[in-house]
Amino acid sequence: EEAQKDTKLRDEQKKRYKKEYEDREKAYNEIKKKYNEAKNKVKSHLPILLFDDIFDKLDTQRVEQIVKMVGEDDFGQIFITHTNKDFLKGVLKENTDYIFHVNNGVITRSI
Repeated sequence: EEAQKDTKLRDEQKKRYKKEYEDREKAYNEIKKKYNEAKNKVKSHLPILLFDDIFDKLDTQRVEQIVKMVGEDDFGQIFITHTNKDFLKGVLKENTDYIFHVNNGVITRSI
């Protein structure tokens, strides 16, 4: 009986991990699709991108791929909101010159 419980628990964990992977993959593919659509529409001006706290829905590898993808010269300004400054700095690596902290409406430049 204990072995059956363990097997059932492992099966449930596998299903949960599979769903989380599928959800992350779906979110990543949707972002890539929108990116390519915007890139194809860019003719005479550079678009502004806003990523509002999306990184909690993606794993670090996909976040880094997206940051690299939108870091090309095809885009103008990119605004990224996130609640974890250390994570954001880790993902952006050398592109952290313009990280700002907003607290109760007060904006300060992060170091």
